[in-house]
Amino acid sequence: MTKKLIMAGSLLGTSLFAATDAQIISYFKSQIPVPTVKVTITSRMEIREIKGMDYVSIQLSDSSRTQKVSVFTQGDLIFPDVISINSGSIKDKLDKQKLIKELSKLIKAEKPENIVALGNDPKKETLIVFTDPECPFCGKEVEKIEETLKSRNLKLIFTPVHDKSSLEKSVIIQKQTAVAKTLDEKLK
Repeated sequence: MTKKLIMAGSLLGTSLFAATDAQIISYFKSQIPVPTVKVTITSRMEIREIKGMDYVSIQLSDSSRTQKVSVFTQGDLIFPDVISINSGSIKDKLDKQKLIKELSKLIKAEKPENIVALGNDPKKETLIVFTDPECPFCGKEVEKIEETLKSRNLKLIFTPVHDKSSLEKSVIIQKQTAVAKTLDEKLK
């Protein structure tokens, strides 16, 4: 009898914990019937607010493409998201935190001469903007840049993706702002 109780207790205890990496990988491989797709767990974090639940980041890749997916797991269950009635999507919150960490690493690795700094008021928040001179959405933001500078400092990192001319414009802008002495000269 004692042996049965211990066995039942250990089974119940393990069912409260999140699925193992091997179980998650096996599940995703079974859902993607392409033998060349590699499934890798890139990170795993326990959700403090929910006992036994983990936030798991998964990378799916073949020889030419990669896709990242985040899921939650508890026991033998996998959830695409967990939503709190009070604070909304926990996945969105954690994905954003992860993205901020990744972008912070990129920004720290960027050479200072590749960043156009506008404004230097220590009392204002600094907004980092990835921009392309030929992006129509970026252009709309540039139109209101002076208004933005009233409440924030800006750091512009040019990430040209549209065409060769976009790269050329980015280089010209960076060179001109590097020699500009005032904010007005940089804005021109």
